[in-house]
Amino acid sequence: MHENNKVRCCKLGQWVQISAKDRKPSYFDLYGQSELVGTKIELAYLDQLAKRFFSASLIEGTKVVEAKPNQQLQKLFDIIVDICEKLGFLWLAGQEVERIQSKHEIIDGDKWYYVECGQIKYHLYSCIFNAKATSDSVSVLLNELHRLGYERGQIDLIKERKFRRDLKQKCHQFDTYWKGYGSWFTNLGEFRDATIHRQFIPVFVPFPKDRMVADFRPVLATNIDGKATIFFTLHGITGHFASFSKGIFKFKGLQIVTSQQCGYVMPNSIARYDDGMRKGDLKFGDFQDVFGYCRLAFIHLKSLAEIAFKETFEQIATLNS
Repeated sequence: MHENNKVRCCKLGQWVQISAKDRKPSYFDLYGQSELVGTKIELAYLDQLAKRFFSASLIEGTKVVEAKPNQQLQKLFDIIVDICEKLGFLWLAGQEVERIQSKHEIIDGDKWYYVECGQIKYHLYSCIFNAKATSDSVSVLLNELHRLGYERGQIDLIKERKFRRDLKQKCHQFDTYWKGYGSWFTNLGEFRDATIHRQFIPVFVPFPKDRMVADFRPVLATNIDGKATIFFTLHGITGHFASFSKGIFKFKGLQIVTSQQCGYVMPNSIARYDDGMRKGDLKFGDFQDVFGYCRLAFIHLKSLAEIAFKETFEQIATLNS
């Protein structure tokens, strides 16, 4: 791998030789296995942190070594890598939702889009779990930085009011941030608790013209006149049924395709959706766009992480001065 104090690096699909003296710490060393590597997304303060975390030289003798932080900073380094990887999972969830929304096939010369509520729900749940996990990891980092002294389950800026209060006193930027977005994080905590305590979050296809959201579920497979026939039931209806008389759906075995590109929606908050929707208690406006939620989750957690990265940089700079 190493020849004459040179190392092979992969650049645009090709291995190239660079001199070991050119190997310097960078934000890539803090990304770990994050999906953000290779994107145009950069996390603030990581470049500065890399220069503080690692020794000036990454060369041992005639070989280039993997970047390892100064020993006294190892714990902070590990937490930051963990945060970067979870942010990558968050970003990936949104990317997958966007990809599924555009999934289609050509039938009789026209585009027909697959209805994939189950797949969308998988990535929505991944978004919710990883958003809460990222928040927890940021909590751990800030607890360590400011020596708040909290342990295990107490280190939770969403659930633990006392932890949050003490953190606000130490970190004024977090205090300002929470005043603007605290309610969103409270809602995230409720979604996450619901999904791990046997309460599902439904995902539907919206039909704005008819003020309707719906999913389609197979309920019976039978044989009619020698032909295999699948019966579907409509689930989660709001509004009225005008869309179903306009020929915008086709059935392909156990899958349904629609002539309009599918967006997907989720409820604004936790409730009992089956009973409530049948009674007409929930309206079209009680739902939000899934892709928009995933995108916002990444933006909010990225901003929160960057507050913690800035605090880390400033503290390390103080220690080294």
